[in-house]
Amino acid sequence: MGGKLSPRALTTQLEKPGSMIDNLSRAEQLGWITDTEAWVAIRELRNRLVHEYVTDPGQFAADIHTAGGFVPMFRNTYESLLQIAQDRLGVAEHQLQYYLQPSTNSGRLPGADRN
Repeated sequence: MGGKLSPRALTTQLEKPGSMIDNLSRAEQLGWITDTEAWVAIRELRNRLVHEYVTDPGQFAADIHTAGGFVPMFRNTYESLLQIAQDRLGVAEHQLQYYLQPSTNSGRLPGADRN
């Protein structure tokens, strides 16, 4: 959310992306997410799970359990962003992948010029 999605989403709103925390804060102001601090905590947890060597299985298990607790927030955020994409940008769910690619700049779907 902070590293890729929010900067791309902000760009669609003609806003200039900033640091991860700035992007998350702006996303919260726009109502896209509900808690910037929670997203920062998720990012830290993700980095710990992915980049640190596991030396304490108990801590690893606790971190996995904590990550599971964020699933409802992920779902709510997805639903919120999907609604914005559909209502404000006219982008259907099956089109999201295309529009979120960094190289997409034509604003047109592949094959849109076909009859």
